[in-house]
Amino acid sequence: MVLEKSLNHGRTWQPYQYYADDCMEAFNMPAKRVQDLAAVNATRVICTERYSRWVGSKNEKNVRFEVRDRFAIFAGAGLRNMDSLYTRMESMKGLRDFFTFTDLRLRLLRPALGGTYVQRENLLKYFYAISNIEVPAR
Repeated sequence: MVLEKSLNHGRTWQPYQYYADDCMEAFNMPAKRVQDLAAVNATRVICTERYSRWVGSKNEKNVRFEVRDRFAIFAGAGLRNMDSLYTRMESMKGLRDFFTFTDLRLRLLRPALGGTYVQRENLLKYFYAISNIEVPAR
């Protein structure tokens, strides 16, 4: 799946983050974690495999776009130095723009089958349920 953002109320979309059980196969990009990023590439669109291995799980399944983890790159662990983050947001246009959007959407590109072979005509029989979406934004 892909989390996408729009800056013009849904007329055009750009990727925010990719999710796959195999990022290289699905999106032709290596899997990354926000912890792998630094201040120079904190706005990089990454693919994560962290939230994609749930087939058969009955536990709670939360998919995250790690905004707080990206903020921590500038504000430190526990977001203790928010002044540093705010200063960077004001001085680095690219950083502010990365966290700016008018709309978000989550596109489910194909069923998460965990490598199970399924005939193409049966793909319409799979269902997903999204019960809650939290967007800590303003």
